[in-house]
Amino acid sequence: MFFDAIPRALYIHIPFCKKKCSYCDFFSIPITGVLKESSKEPLIRSSSSKTSSINNIIDNILEETINQISYFNNLLNINALKTIYMGGGTPSAIGREKLEKIIQAIVSVYNALPEEFSIEINPETVSPDLLKMLNNLPVTRISLGVQSFNRKVNNILGRNSAIEATYNALEMLKEYSDKEISIDLISSIPGQTIEEALSDITTALSFKPDHISLYYLTLEEGTKLHKKFTEKDQDDRCWIESCELLEASGYEHYEISNFSQPGKECLHNINYWKMEPYIGCGLSAVSTYYSNGQFYRISVTDDPAVFLQGKKSLWGMEKEAISNHDFLIELLMMGLRTKEGVCLEKISNFFNIDLEKVLEPVILEWDKKGFITPNGYGLALNSKGRYFHSSFMIDIMNCIEKVFG
Repeated sequence: MFFDAIPRALYIHIPFCKKKCSYCDFFSIPITGVLKESSKEPLIRSSSSKTSSINNIIDNILEETINQISYFNNLLNINALKTIYMGGGTPSAIGREKLEKIIQAIVSVYNALPEEFSIEINPETVSPDLLKMLNNLPVTRISLGVQSFNRKVNNILGRNSAIEATYNALEMLKEYSDKEISIDLISSIPGQTIEEALSDITTALSFKPDHISLYYLTLEEGTKLHKKFTEKDQDDRCWIESCELLEASGYEHYEISNFSQPGKECLHNINYWKMEPYIGCGLSAVSTYYSNGQFYRISVTDDPAVFLQGKKSLWGMEKEAISNHDFLIELLMMGLRTKEGVCLEKISNFFNIDLEKVLEPVILEWDKKGFITPNGYGLALNSKGRYFHSSFMIDIMNCIEKVFG
């Protein structure tokens, strides 16, 4: 087997945020303004005594998230993890005391501290007290959701953070935090100019972060932005030229949307791109793992009332078997997002097919275009090739369909 059957990565979904952004399609519960009204209108209507107020709901959801983590640990005999990633929502939106409590509870489940523990925070929630608290916990990496330093662009995105709060947060991180820092940015936003996109990069670089994630905006169906704009309103050059500027500034473009200083890659996300098994706990979280010759995906409910039934409802989890065909496609799709690419020999041995022969027509064609990286490892797209990852995957899938019929 070319991957570890026992999950060594844990994702924890904290589903609360101050305000839902216009581009976001992740499950989240906005709590701005709800706390004051919670006594009048409970968030969850249920006969359970656990649903009296938003504060109680947050506490109970966090408690059940820990119970779910312990359940998986015992079920799969995990014991130790390589990485933990806490995302959302906005984990820091639940308040410093609750955040400290859940982090301490998470690490107490395992026999050893993880190599990497990442947490997402948004600028409006950053404070010296929060950062000092995180300094005393086994968190190793803070991912700050900036998205843009431009007021006009942030208004289009429906961001909750004021530009001033973003600058203040980054200054506080420099002064009070001893963690690795990653900055999240979004590019090719409707109405954004190339100059504005490059200005975001220049500003981010001025803070010398260890890592920068630069996402091409996806207009996800059901979001406010999807209803207002189409792909014709986006300029690809904003993202492409921003990527080129980051590379020219010494950041390694190790995955389509991710750049890092040497040795500062996000280990947790590398686990995803390699399709290594992982556990996801919390409302709407997802797990992927391999057991007894079968790939599985487990999805957790996004219904708080069902989730709060705990082990009685198994937190509303649904288990789905993934076919070899679908897993192979996912394995190639995720792996080819990275600079390293995929090892065709290992994949061929695992699935008992000659993958290099199957993909030979596509590899030859894309090599002639100058988009393939010869690395002796297997198959990888170079920096320019990764800009056309979606088109490459269409050609890949057409070849694989001939094998699986």
